[in-house]
Amino acid sequence: EFIELRNTTATPVSIAGWRLDNGVDFTFPGGTTIGAGGYVVVAKNPARMQTVYAGLTGVLGPFAGELKNGGETVALKDAAGIVVDTVNYDREFPWPSGADALGAGDDFTLLNSASYQYKGRSLQRVSAEAEGSDPANWLASPVGSAPTPGGANAVSRVTPKPVVTGFSVLQSNDDSPTIRAAQPVRVQVSFTS
Repeated sequence: EFIELRNTTATPVSIAGWRLDNGVDFTFPGGTTIGAGGYVVVAKNPARMQTVYAGLTGVLGPFAGELKNGGETVALKDAAGIVVDTVNYDREFPWPSGADALGAGDDFTLLNSASYQYKGRSLQRVSAEAEGSDPANWLASPVGSAPTPGGANAVSRVTPKPVVTGFSVLQSNDDSPTIRAAQPVRVQVSFTS
């Protein structure tokens, strides 16, 4: 388990005394700075992260708590305790279910999940500017290219593409959820902004 923070500015940012809160608990030690355009990674088991992801160094941690696969809230607070960013993610629709292990069993994906142990898939933020808790702002890392702690995500956009957040399918003539053969159907869909 890991959390990655990215500095999107052109100058270094001190995060000494900042905290990760809610699902996990971690206070960044004095002197912690994220370089211009750089990253910092915080892990449940920093030594294991650096072993699994060869070349990754400087991983902070360990953090207390856990990143639950079934959904969690993680808040980033500055040294004064003010929330800087937050995400309330889930593994269920409309969140990208593929970030939970491989998103489905081996019989469905036709993959050997053992080959992805410790390097499965992760949620990756699409836009630093867009809302952190918007499911459209998160994608599952691509299969075959492991998560990228300490480096650029697979997809980066200023504005995330919209995703479906809700839908209903009803028979047109009587609004029945039971669809009969040869009857017109009305599909209503709502999207993120």
